[in-house]
Amino acid sequence: MLFQWLVGVLDLWGRTGGIREDRAALLASNGFASLTIAYCEYRDLPDKYDVLHLSYFERAIDWLIAHPKVLSVGVGLVGLSMGGALALAIASQIPHKIKAVVSISGTHLVIGCSLKCSTLTIKGFPVEVTAANYARYKCFLSIFKNTKGTFKPGSPWIIPVEHITCPILLVHGHDDKLNSKIEWMFEDIFQRMEKHGKGSLCRRLGFPGTGHFITPCYLPPSSRQYVKIYDEVWFLGGSTKDQAKASEIHWNESLEFLSKEIA
Repeated sequence: MLFQWLVGVLDLWGRTGGIREDRAALLASNGFASLTIAYCEYRDLPDKYDVLHLSYFERAIDWLIAHPKVLSVGVGLVGLSMGGALALAIASQIPHKIKAVVSISGTHLVIGCSLKCSTLTIKGFPVEVTAANYARYKCFLSIFKNTKGTFKPGSPWIIPVEHITCPILLVHGHDDKLNSKIEWMFEDIFQRMEKHGKGSLCRRLGFPGTGHFITPCYLPPSSRQYVKIYDEVWFLGGSTKDQAKASEIHWNESLEFLSKEIA
């Protein structure tokens, strides 16, 4: 029996904190060498992530690439929400190690924390909590609602997606109650890449009646999510039926995309 090299995938969840292994387990059950890592609220990691370091994620990527059963050409990244934004940021800074990105509801705007890279720092858009706007959820709603004003030339919190050299799949819901401007932001990602002759690398996949929290099929769909680091329940949109349908379609599309672009 001939040995078959496995496609490596790093899995990143959102800002809920802790670690989730269900999506990585589903990736593994479909023949991928998957690795999921936490970046806050887990064991010796900080409770909050004011500053993240690219080197932390790169070490995990290097470990995966060096595994004797994994293709050494590079890995794929799968991220949801904040995890999707991190996936885009990582691909923009170490493009020679990343062969495909699936960003689910994750845009090119870093919010609430900074990402320190070897040559630059992507500063997080500030989250200001006031007495009138005390809940973090309300802060994020306001930031996304007025997002066009944050995309000025030279803004330090914008991920330089034009540096990405691999195919990216941008997945989003048309009923995203957290980020009401996600379609505009994904269009902006495409336009930034198009200006650098990379528009063909960017593919968008949108779903009606679907919110921010899009999980793989076989996981229960949800319109709400508990965010541990803020101790809040966030309403993210979407109906159960439409969420379930989107989960099935996006999951199958993502598996095919990762297999094709990396292998």
